Amino acid sequence: MEVVRKDYLPYLTEEKKQNNQKQRPQKQKKNSYRFVKIATAFSISCLLMLGLLLVIRYAAITEMKHEIYNLSRQLDEIEDSREKLKVELEKVTKSRWIESEAVNRLGMMYPISENTYYFSVNSTKTALLTNDLNKNMNTEDTVKVDENGFIQRTINKFAALLKI
Repeated sequence: MEVVRKDYLPYLTEEKKQNNQKQRPQKQKKNSYRFVKIATAFSISCLLMLGLLLVIRYAAITEMKHEIYNLSRQLDEIEDSREKLKVELEKVTKSRWIESEAVNRLGMMYPISENTYYFSVNSTKTALLTNDLNKNMNTEDTVKVDENGFIQRTINKFAALLKI
């Protein structure tokens, strides 16, 4: 029996040693799997963040393109209206157009020599009358503005004009 025990004990210890040796690499494999899982999760999350960033930037670029398009369209419209206004200004400033509008729309006619009246005016009398009229109007405005009513002032002005 002793012989069996000696053979049996070393065999059991060898199995335990082999089991211990087998367990250690398994623990290292578990740690390496854990590291791989963490690295994979980190890389996936980085890729998702990068993709999200790209989508956000693409949306911003697209929005800017739409804004540029709208602004260029507005610029074209403003330039067209400016050109129309330039044409309208040239049209209005031309004398032939003014003449045709006066004749056709307003019914105006060229003056005839029979409808023309000439007056001879003495320039010294006109200057004296104008000077007197201005003096009368200035004195009436400063002195009698508060004393007389609107009707009285109007009558005084007509009287001053009729003195010519």
